[in-house]
Amino acid sequence: MKPFPLAVLSGLVASVFCCGGEPAPVAPRSAASASAKAAAPPADAGAATPARFAYPDTPQHDVAETLHGVTLHDRFRWLEDGHDEKVQAWASAENAFARARLAKLPDGAAIKKRLTELFYVDSESAPSKAHDRYFWSHRSAKQEKSVVF
Repeated sequence: MKPFPLAVLSGLVASVFCCGGEPAPVAPRSAASASAKAAAPPADAGAATPARFAYPDTPQHDVAETLHGVTLHDRFRWLEDGHDEKVQAWASAENAFARARLAKLPDGAAIKKRLTELFYVDSESAPSKAHDRYFWSHRSAKQEKSVVF
C-alpha cells in the first residue's frame, strides 16, 4: 500500500483548520426572541461592537412538505413566486438597501465599470445532447440572461 502524499494530507488539514469545518445550523428566529434581544442591553457595554446592517425584514412562513417519506421545512418558500406582489416588494426593498450601501463605496463607479467589462461579455455554452436534440445557450453582452436554443 502506497503512503498517503504528505502534501495532500497537509492541504486537507489546513483547509479544515482554516475554514473552520461545517458551519453550525441556524435556528429559526421567533418574533419574541428577536424583540427581546433588541431590547436587552449589550453584555459588555464598554466594548466596541461592529455596526450591524439594518436589512429589510424577511418574513418566514414554515411550509412543510413530505418527499419520499422525509418531511422538509422551508421557511422561505413564499419567495419562489416572483409574480407575487409581496415578493416583488421584498425584492425592491433588498435592491434599494444594496444600492444604498454600494453607492457609499469609494470608487464605486470605477468598480461598476470594471465589473461590467468582466461580466457583460458575449458567451455561448457548449452544446449538450438530450435524446435526439442538441441544446446550447447564448447571451450577448447586453443581455442579463442566456437564451437556450
